[in-house]
Amino acid sequence: MPDLVIGMVMSAILFALLSLGLLISTRAQNQMQALQISMMFILSGVLFSGFIFPRETCRKSSMASARSFR
Repeated sequence: MPDLVIGMVMSAILFALLSLGLLISTRAQNQMQALQISMMFILSGVLFSGFIFPRETCRKSSMASARSFR
């Protein structure tokens, strides 16, 4: 049973990441623009996740987006 749950969670994560990649590739006009858009998502995820800076030091206005990266 736990293997089924892990497989379903991994499938949902894989689907979400592939959907994000497809969205980026349809919006970008060339490879460099796609790279810049993907770096925007990666950097915001790293900065707001608390990996570099503690989440408690964020402003209240950015706490909502910081909570989405938990």
